Amino acid sequence: MSGDPAFPLLRPERLPGRAKVQAYVSGSAPDLPAELAATVRADAAAALETLRAALITVPLPAGTAPVRDDPGESGGNRDNDQSFDIVRVDGERAAILLHSTLNGAELLLDDAVRSGTDLAAEHWRALRHGFAAMLGHLVGFPVPSPEADPGPGPRHADGLPRDALRRWVRGHRIFMVLIQGLVIAVDELTDAVDRAETDRAAESLDLAVSLMRASEAALRFAGDFTPEEYEDLVRPTLMPPAAPPGLSGLHWRDHEYLVKRLAEARQLLAAVDPSLVTLRARFREAYAAAYDAHRFVCARFVGDDVGSLLMTPKSKQSAVGVLTQYKRVRLQHIPD
Repeated sequence: MSGDPAFPLLRPERLPGRAKVQAYVSGSAPDLPAELAATVRADAAAALETLRAALITVPLPAGTAPVRDDPGESGGNRDNDQSFDIVRVDGERAAILLHSTLNGAELLLDDAVRSGTDLAAEHWRALRHGFAAMLGHLVGFPVPSPEADPGPGPRHADGLPRDALRRWVRGHRIFMVLIQGLVIAVDELTDAVDRAETDRAAESLDLAVSLMRASEAALRFAGDFTPEEYEDLVRPTLMPPAAPPGLSGLHWRDHEYLVKRLAEARQLLAAVDPSLVTLRARFREAYAAAYDAHRFVCARFVGDDVGSLLMTPKSKQSAVGVLTQYKRVRLQHIPD
């Protein structure tokens, strides 16, 4: 679809915790934490070279295989994965998760260096910081505050050719990687709250805030091109015969699973230690902002009153209206 190879991802229900990833790194790539830590303040081009070297150090492990006959996969999940050439795999899960996270970070920087970006500096910093926070958490290196990250990103110059379809596909792949990080953060958060481990809960909740902010920015990055480019280059790939009829962006598997985990965790999140209430409020705010970013992209490309091509043709509600409704319902999962 975009000229890139298929993108391997674990199923969100089968993600390993950071202890397993750090055990893998300790045994197979002990220099990786220091190498990745050096990318946090580096500019995009320098960080990109380091990530490419890291992907050689952490290849997709031998024995990784596509998942067949997956009972957890709905038809809508499958349609989305196929449309963005995402392949669900299994094998040595710690190595696969680390590889896909590095791969997502590499796609972000490669596309920005190639074509530039019109993202606001705050959104570019949120993206860079989100990946740094996720990799730092999984691999084990300290990450400074978002304000210390480089910004703005490489700027898109007028007249510079860019590949809108590649940006669209890569932006969605980046979003899925960040959502998987959010699943891990929420799982660790609920476990820590259940065990009354306040410091660990604070760490997990802070990670969740960073990843949700990055997810918001990833949606903006996915639509970082003109409405005319969307109409001419992207829209045809979302319609039959290029895409299945009824393709719905509301059925991304990783996001559906994250919503499920947040709904299950609502009572625990309501009973957090008072010291965590401010962090919880920041997470709720970041969650709302992610839905606002999705609405922004829809309104930019299809207008406020038109149904998105990623919705069923029979829908009587606009894409923006549906997202507004989903935002209202799902924010109830995080106590105010």
